[in-house]
Amino acid sequence: GVSMPAPDRRFILCALLVAAGYEDSEGLSARANVLLSLCEQQLSPQAHYDFGLPNLHAVAGAAGYSKRTRPSDPEADLIAQSIRSV
Repeated sequence: GVSMPAPDRRFILCALLVAAGYEDSEGLSARANVLLSLCEQQLSPQAHYDFGLPNLHAVAGAAGYSKRTRPSDPEADLIAQSIRSV
């Protein structure tokens, strides 16, 4: 059989946040990854609760948009708002 390792979501989110212009991408990606992992573990396993890579990419896209439209806002606030909106 073929086995595949799980993707490193923290590293992927960090790279996406760097591309979006975030300065504290490492710290923010670590905190967001913990939050999304907890949601994945503790929320019901229904299909509309998707915390996989597509959701991660959507959070990063929303965070990039927030950074472009409100560059002077605190980055942690932008990430939190992006997670809530997705």
